[in-house]
Amino acid sequence: MNWNSRSLDPRWVKSRVQLQERYAEVSRLPDASRLAYLWGPSTVVTEEQIRDLWAEAIANPVFDGESSNNVYIHVPFCKSLCSFCNYERLRPSNPALLEAWLERVIRSMKTIGPVVSQLQWGSVYIGGGTPSTLPSSMLRRLFEALEEHINIRPDAHKSFEFDPLVMSAGRVKALADHGFSHFSFGIQTLDPEVNKAHNRGFQNRDTVAKRFEELYAAGLYDVACDFLFGLAGTSPETILDDIEWVLSEYTPGNVDVFQISPTPEYVDQHFGGSLDAFWAHLEPFQKIAKPGLESMAKRHGYTVNVEGGHRYTLRRVALPKFFKEVPRSCYSYNQLVAEAGRPMHLLGFGPSARSQVFGYAHYRCRDPGDQVLTDAPAVYEGNRITLSEEVRTYLVHQLRDNNHVDRKRFAQIFEKDVTDVVPVALSAWDADGLLTIDDRTVSLPAQTRRERLLSLMWLVPEPHLEHEIARRQRLDLTPDGILRLTGELEPGQLLAAQHRYGGVDRNGRIVIHTPNRLKVLFRVAPGLKEGSPLRLILESKPPSAKDERDGITRAMVQVRRVLRAGAEQVRA
Repeated sequence: MNWNSRSLDPRWVKSRVQLQERYAEVSRLPDASRLAYLWGPSTVVTEEQIRDLWAEAIANPVFDGESSNNVYIHVPFCKSLCSFCNYERLRPSNPALLEAWLERVIRSMKTIGPVVSQLQWGSVYIGGGTPSTLPSSMLRRLFEALEEHINIRPDAHKSFEFDPLVMSAGRVKALADHGFSHFSFGIQTLDPEVNKAHNRGFQNRDTVAKRFEELYAAGLYDVACDFLFGLAGTSPETILDDIEWVLSEYTPGNVDVFQISPTPEYVDQHFGGSLDAFWAHLEPFQKIAKPGLESMAKRHGYTVNVEGGHRYTLRRVALPKFFKEVPRSCYSYNQLVAEAGRPMHLLGFGPSARSQVFGYAHYRCRDPGDQVLTDAPAVYEGNRITLSEEVRTYLVHQLRDNNHVDRKRFAQIFEKDVTDVVPVALSAWDADGLLTIDDRTVSLPAQTRRERLLSLMWLVPEPHLEHEIARRQRLDLTPDGILRLTGELEPGQLLAAQHRYGGVDRNGRIVIHTPNRLKVLFRVAPGLKEGSPLRLILESKPPSAKDERDGITRAMVQVRRVLRAGAEQVRA
């Protein structure tokens, strides 16, 4: 192993902890999954460039063997915008908006489909938003285009999300006709007044009962539903009562219980802007979740995953006798890697749909701005990545939802042992007394969601945390942004102690040349406290002589003064 708790420089650890605390402060502690997607400045590209990226990745894969290939289609429309939702969505204002969305998705399938045709896509997941806002005729057109342009396996696992208040027998028929067998819908709470207070509509037990009965009548029994822990106006006891009613009356295949991930707007609206008040409200939900769900699962014939702090899953052990057998496929949609432990490609369509070209790139689809009602093509933004970023994405999600990582499965995917690839995080967890390693797993202890998020920050490289802090402070630390901040400095300009300013390199680092022509590089980073100035962080070997180090320090002070003035001007 190439890590241990004594390998970390205490001075660096102190600075790193300050950086993580600053990120937690400015981000207001989002869901931990956000840590998987901090990659620095994103790039905007065209649909044709995305097509060429897929062609490159398929021709030159970064792994040997079979991949898990999954399609995700994002339908961004909702009948109403729930105040707790942190996904991108729109209220459908007119049929033209739905039509423009559908035409753009079909166009994307036509463009990208031919280059990914040699891959067989083993699962299809339609999410949102609310996919059931699409009328049955549009659903049929969408599925026909998908079948025409994307090489979907005959035995693909097809899943569909819906809103209990926006579903119909006609939609169910269209889905069944195109091979959809897994259905999931968000209940969140069965309290009509709480739903109304969250702009969800007047959903109650009758609404939910109708949806189960409609699907079961069509012979569709692979049904899951979601609940939320932590909604304002609810208590742990009322949500557990709601879950128990659903289990006893309709025996769904799965029930997922999520802890709410509050947006700043949600905290402002329901908790007076106080995150402390929100966490105090959530605390009893976290305490009661494990014993309450374990007891319920035992009573009703379910297993339950109560590791991690984000999601708890109740899974039915056996089918009731009066249910038809539900086919079980080895293909399933998730954000990471299929259950078989294979590297995953994810092909997304629709605005905000995330795609993953394993080992090459992560990107998101976007509508073409204010041209949403035209036939303009979609645009995309994202990052080129390496296997190191794939490792972080995997570990963040695994440890968000569980307390351990399976070493064998990790090695199957990344061809390395997990103990060899994240030495900083392992060393930090070990120093904090959190880490347990045996032959099978790398484990963390049970933690609250807030504690787990803070622990997982050790997986994120410093520059990515710095970029996100700067972005939220309206500071552009891309190479172009730093050039603007240093506008009054010219390459070659004389600085203190006969040093010269060398400009900004392609990675956005400040270059200073010593009198002996040594090139010294500095990374520009945000301050670690509210209102504190920008920092310069040394990224190359410093001069060895004390007088030379003193000289570079004086030159650095001059450059930092210019940067701070530029930042103040931008923020003003």
